[in-house]
Amino acid sequence: PEMHARRLAKGAERFLMPAVPERLFVAACKAVVERNAEFVPDAGSDGKGMPNALYLRPVYFGSGAALGVHPSSHYSFAVYASPVGSYYKASSSSASSGSAAASTPGLRLLVQHEHLRAAPGMCGAVKTAGNYAPTFLARRLATSLDCDDVLFLDRAAAAAGGGAAGEGSEDPDAARPEECSAANFFAVLDGTLHTAALARGTVLAGITRDSVLRWAAGAVSRGDLSGVCEGNLTWGELKAA
Repeated sequence: PEMHARRLAKGAERFLMPAVPERLFVAACKAVVERNAEFVPDAGSDGKGMPNALYLRPVYFGSGAALGVHPSSHYSFAVYASPVGSYYKASSSSASSGSAAASTPGLRLLVQHEHLRAAPGMCGAVKTAGNYAPTFLARRLATSLDCDDVLFLDRAAAAAGGGAAGEGSEDPDAARPEECSAANFFAVLDGTLHTAALARGTVLAGITRDSVLRWAAGAVSRGDLSGVCEGNLTWGELKAA
């Protein structure tokens, strides 16, 4: 929980909000679990249609009695809890561009070449509700095509890749996978774990992302993976895998 508290504090700084003290954050998470202990799912639940975890969601928002484009005079912090199961339904296909995908266990992702989840200089690296709303339209399209989620791409890389073809052209295969609408994206190709880099400020430096990368470092040392690469994978390479 301390890492989540630090992430909230970093996000608050971006929006000129006072940081929630780390001790208060951790105490609030502990209190909400204790008071909702009866809703903690049994450890034996498999998550298939039944809750298998207690999800905590900290919320921090301006609540001052004033209208205007400026920081709030007062802020409210709360933590709510809910029993949850698997976020994604069971699927039998992998990444696709809307066409039939290979029957490999995993998620069916609609690769999005038009809409962006975030852009450089904005708030893509911050855990904020404003980063989820822009994904709704693309995700509705994905759902209508029986996909589990959307895979957003870095369009700047596509534009740079199309430079040789003339001004204003793009090379879709040069675009780099960034994130899904509700999760970081990882792929293992030829023994190397790939994920988007954080340098452009468009990808959330999530706690789960950090955990996966720590696990991957151990897997490399054990010889279970050959390496970890952040940011160099292109859509063309992923599509050809």
